[in-house]
Amino acid sequence: MEPHVLPVLELIAVPMSIVETVRESYARCRQNPDFFDAFYDHFARKSSEIGPLFSQTDMQKQNALLSEAIDSLISFATGDPDARQHVEEIGLSHSRDQLNIKPEWYPLWMEALHDTIHESDPKCTPQLLQDWETVIQPGIDHILELH
Repeated sequence: MEPHVLPVLELIAVPMSIVETVRESYARCRQNPDFFDAFYDHFARKSSEIGPLFSQTDMQKQNALLSEAIDSLISFATGDPDARQHVEEIGLSHSRDQLNIKPEWYPLWMEALHDTIHESDPKCTPQLLQDWETVIQPGIDHILELH
């Protein structure tokens, strides 16, 4: 079996000022020790199919994985090759051949993230949530391409 070869990086046109705004917001969110648990609570409420996926999950480990994934999704928007590789690994592990995470769950994931940011970032505004989507969506789109 051939190893997966990363394609040439496409230019992702997300202004660095928006990426930095999102990084600052994420730093504020992470000051809330319940940020990741709150995210999974929101996510589980988005669909009756989602909660059971985590019923046998070590949530401390899952929270750490989510933290790394969000960092990589943010850095993916800058064209960072390490972030791209991590996002590819996430995409492959979540593909129909492995965890089979349904494509329709990704918008729910984003909604849960928005809900959690709104609760956790004291500087949250509608524009900030739009900035988050602008930064995160290219990585989500790439994950979906690998499904």
